[in-house]
Amino acid sequence: MARKRAPEVPASQEEKAQMAVRLELPIADNRRLERQARTLGLTKASKVRMAVMKTSSADEEEGGK
Repeated sequence: MARKRAPEVPASQEEKAQMAVRLELPIADNRRLERQARTLGLTKASKVRMAVMKTSSADEEEGGK
């Protein structure tokens, strides 16, 4: 049988529309985050993204202090 070939990937890829951010939390806080995210049916990343954007929007409305 012939082997399947991997699809060819173009050498130059488009720039990403998003940037990754690393968040380090104490184990207890990470577990709290996991519970909250699971309760809402979200991943930890999406729960954190929602919280960050909510806080950021509130800061912008206050004038940025």
